[in-house]
Amino acid sequence: MSKNSQIFVVKTSPKTVLNDYEKLMHLANYQKSFDKKCKIILKLNLSWSKFFPSCSSPPWQVEGVLKT
Repeated sequence: MSKNSQIFVVKTSPKTVLNDYEKLMHLANYQKSFDKKCKIILKLNLSWSKFFPSCSSPPWQVEGVLKT
């Protein structure tokens, strides 16, 4: 694994947020990190009774990742 970090920033809006997550994932070359032959499990943190931005994924983030 490379020790070089990359940061990508994309200006977004409510109308484009799902497409923007797709764009970010492709910029980060996410496909290199996963074997296409293996299934991926996305674990949601549902143990909280309230939304906490520091430890909860907003619905548009989860949807953007799943659609990509």
